[in-house]
Amino acid sequence: MRHPVTPCPRPRGTGFTLIELLIVVAIIAILAAIAVPNFLEAQTRSKVSRVKADIRSVVTAIEAYYIDWNNYPPNLPMIASFAFGENYFAVTTPVAYITSIPRDVFRTMDMDVPPRTSFEFFRYGAMSQPNPLPGFDGPEAYSLRSLGPDLDIDLQTEPQPINGVYDPTNGTISNGDIVKFGGATATIPGIPYNIGF
Repeated sequence: MRHPVTPCPRPRGTGFTLIELLIVVAIIAILAAIAVPNFLEAQTRSKVSRVKADIRSVVTAIEAYYIDWNNYPPNLPMIASFAFGENYFAVTTPVAYITSIPRDVFRTMDMDVPPRTSFEFFRYGAMSQPNPLPGFDGPEAYSLRSLGPDLDIDLQTEPQPINGVYDPTNGTISNGDIVKFGGATATIPGIPYNIGF
């Protein structure tokens, strides 16, 4: 014969107390305070890696153009609505040395007038900018620049040509532009005009 099972009454006082809930919330807040900065650091590092990879792609197109034309693409700031230093027309038309110009992830449309979304291209030498100091050991060179994580322009030509180059050892979000120089190298030893990454 089966005996009916009577449910056990629920014991009183088994819920969470206010102190226990506050401790759990505090632990979650501490973990979030540790995790969020690390996540933001990782996000910045990934953007820097993407910018460097995109600049390498543009450099490949510029060097391919040089092989065909024995010259680097010119700066043509006055053509149509091209923003200064951002005329990539020569490497996309009529021969597509690169199919599309990558966007600088550290630059937004509202930063410049006219708006500029890609890397700044500067050609040094004939038909272009005056040579920066110190001079180059060849007739021409070029640079590609991203604003970097600090989102402003740090690279100046005077009084010191390459101050403001981004270095992650100064902190992931630190001053400096991400710059790639190509073509000729510096004439003065110790000035790293042929910066590579």
